[in-house]
Amino acid sequence: MKQTIFCRRRLLTIPCLLAFMTACGGGIVAGDDGPPADASDAVEDSFTPEPTVVDENFRVLYGYAAPLNDKPGEMLVGNPAGTGTEGNPSWSSDFRIAEASLGQIGLDCTLGCWPDRELKFMAVAVESESTAPGVTIQVVAFDDVLGATTLLDPPVSGVRQARMTDGRLILSRFKSDCEKPSGDETGCFAFEALELDDLPVPAATETLFSFPPAELLEDSMYSGRFRIGTDGGTIILQNPEEDSVTFWLFDTAGALRKVAGPICQTVGLDGKCAYSATAPEMTDDAPVALTVDNKTLFLAYVKDNHDFRLAAIDTANGDIRSTRLLYTPGQNPNYLVNACYNAKEPWPYTRIQQPMLISADGTELVFVAASECEPGMMKSWTNIVAVPTSEIGVMEVADDSFVRNVNRFPNEPVAACVSILPECLDFSPSGRFVVFGGTPRLDSSGRGLLDTSPQHNTDREVFATNVDGRHAAVQISGNVDYRVSSVLSSVQDPAFAAITDPETADE
Repeated sequence: MKQTIFCRRRLLTIPCLLAFMTACGGGIVAGDDGPPADASDAVEDSFTPEPTVVDENFRVLYGYAAPLNDKPGEMLVGNPAGTGTEGNPSWSSDFRIAEASLGQIGLDCTLGCWPDRELKFMAVAVESESTAPGVTIQVVAFDDVLGATTLLDPPVSGVRQARMTDGRLILSRFKSDCEKPSGDETGCFAFEALELDDLPVPAATETLFSFPPAELLEDSMYSGRFRIGTDGGTIILQNPEEDSVTFWLFDTAGALRKVAGPICQTVGLDGKCAYSATAPEMTDDAPVALTVDNKTLFLAYVKDNHDFRLAAIDTANGDIRSTRLLYTPGQNPNYLVNACYNAKEPWPYTRIQQPMLISADGTELVFVAASECEPGMMKSWTNIVAVPTSEIGVMEVADDSFVRNVNRFPNEPVAACVSILPECLDFSPSGRFVVFGGTPRLDSSGRGLLDTSPQHNTDREVFATNVDGRHAAVQISGNVDYRVSSVLSSVQDPAFAAITDPETADE
């Protein structure tokens, strides 16, 4: 079985229980690079729009990891509407949850912490003496003053991936005794849920189902990853084989069903799925999003090693319609080799990063498009784009009307090119803003980084921007001794702000 270190839609995801992997590369820095830059030294802003001003009352909960693992990892609460002064940026007073709350019960966020939106619960990866695969998860409840209490005794071990929705934690756990049709035993994954409302202490998880089903185990390369639909409860599963992938849903009524596929890696002369060493690998985590009514599954994939496409799949009958984003011609298809030579407007990218988000009104699919085609960049070129859900599969080939740019970072090796991290994109409660993690434009003091500074390649910070495409993204965190590892928007008017906001807490 293939196993992949994994790394999040508008719900808590545990993006990286084992390690935080990004496509941006770069080394480690011990402090801000060089002396503080004055206005004349700062990078020239490549944006013509005015900077985003967040006029919505929510908070950003963001994970912070120490690059050298020389200090405990943190989870901070930042106010995207906060204002600061030069040399004293707004994030200097962001609230540290691990230091203030978890430390009182002997926990920290070194291995990862992932809260729910209301900051009532948090999943925490903890040390384990077990040699079994996966990680061990403890769940913490917070009271009104953010006092922390553990809920699991013992913690849940062998966890492959965990995602928290409103009031529910869903886990996939390694399971060794799954029977193939041949009668042999192999590994699969048990899915469990913890209902967080009115929990007894200690709490216990409930088993939902196992995946893949027995009839798929012979050829499955499933590694335990999953997504959650827009309804907050439906589990999206992808079962890859060497030459194809199928899509499954487990809904809130407890039904597991195949809804689409196989999507072929390539197609042979006989019209059936075939394997090609030159085609993108089939995985269990292709970019997908599921509408709130569970009727349409959106998918980004490479068709027959030629076409990069966005598809809309009818989950009732499996019908698929798609729009071509990029095409690589030639008699010997090889998308991985040829994509950069064919990437051009209106789609100058070669891939789509997780997650794919659906706007609150359902009219747009919002995601990060990326490529690594420019030599010497040292980081991925990324931009947030939106496409109309109604046109996916209706428009055969994407044109300028299909792609709407939320931001326009330059495709150059400069600080203004913010390389957005995979799994680090989330809507604000209203859907008018998005927050994301990416390479910084400002240093820890809030001053502009020079294009020659290595920090804009190696550091990772939090940004916010309006989704209207008419405003520039603003950086809302900055600490060269840490790198952002996750971002999550809170609920509207969060009750915990009375504790975490300095101007409120000091009154």
